[in-house]
Amino acid sequence: FQAEDGIRDLVRSRGLGDVYKRQIYEFKMSSLSLVYGFRNLGSFGFGLNYIDLGNINETTIYEPDGTGEVLQSKDMLFVLAYSRIFLKRFSAGFSAKYIVSKLAGEEAKVYCFDLGVIYALTPNLSLGLWGTNLGPEVTYISESDPLPFQYRFGCSYSFPGVIISVDAVQDAEEGFGFAYGTQLDVYKDTFIFRIGRKTYDSVSSLSAGVSIKYLKFRVDYTFNSVSEKNLYDFNQISIGYNF
Repeated sequence: FQAEDGIRDLVRSRGLGDVYKRQIYEFKMSSLSLVYGFRNLGSFGFGLNYIDLGNINETTIYEPDGTGEVLQSKDMLFVLAYSRIFLKRFSAGFSAKYIVSKLAGEEAKVYCFDLGVIYALTPNLSLGLWGTNLGPEVTYISESDPLPFQYRFGCSYSFPGVIISVDAVQDAEEGFGFAYGTQLDVYKDTFIFRIGRKTYDSVSSLSAGVSIKYLKFRVDYTFNSVSEKNLYDFNQISIGYNF
């Protein structure tokens, strides 16, 4: 679903979007994106994402209950993206990303990229291939960890008012699984309902939401259920403007 709709939105749209999430515990995430399309050149996009993991109580081997010190973890992501319909049935998108990650007073910086393509077999059936967070490992001082890269191969089928999508997903942390969902246009692209599920995600598997459009503004709300014990379900609100 993401493999196709994400590129399709970038290829065809012009707009400004803002997303705010309040996730599990004190985790907070905000993002801002701008996309502008040119008739013969394709679409160009810019994105900014900020995540704050809140306060973390420091523990050590000798003080497992805490040292009394509080640590912080914050990440900033900058994105430059480009996409275009190259042939009548073929479109592709690319994004270059720069990540600045801060943890316990240390800082790590890394570049990575996303790449996706869509091929329309018929006016109703499309195939998509997507890879994200492709790049080197993140290094703090002398310790390195791989980025949470992910590959997807998906397909979608649409008929009046309904889109059904299925992705096969290879996730670096969660392994292999599927993501599938549907979108229902309840009323003339003004009120849309969506629901989806991920079989590979051990924390959040089910999500559902609505999209409401008024004039050139659109508000999207998504509810994500969390299956892990002692964690909370989280919500996402997106606000966009098309011009």
